[in-house]
Amino acid sequence: MSPVAAVRSCLRKYVGFRGRASRSEHWWFLAFTLVTLPVAVAVERALGIAPLGRVLWLALTALPGLAAMVRRLHDTGRSGLWCFITLIPFFGGIWLLVLLCLPSEGDNHHGPSPENVLRYGAPAR
Repeated sequence: MSPVAAVRSCLRKYVGFRGRASRSEHWWFLAFTLVTLPVAVAVERALGIAPLGRVLWLALTALPGLAAMVRRLHDTGRSGLWCFITLIPFFGGIWLLVLLCLPSEGDNHHGPSPENVLRYGAPAR
């Protein structure tokens, strides 16, 4: 998935916690949010409206980012509740990072593999 398609997909599924997200969709959206944060800060400083830029950035990217992370966990065959593993200091964040980096499981109870859908189109129902 291209970077632009990944960002569009995540923003289109703004609060879509069902289904699956490929690794590229999740990581490209994360890269987008990390690149746009300094831009938002620069704009708010230039306009003298601090912290409005950061608040708007958070409002626009936090929920889609969380939804993409949950869908990514679904892609590995896990529940979205695994996000809460970050509550375990230090090791929880590392473990979540490992889970988000795992390859797709193939078709599972959360839906068809996103790589197959991208490659061959949506399955017939």
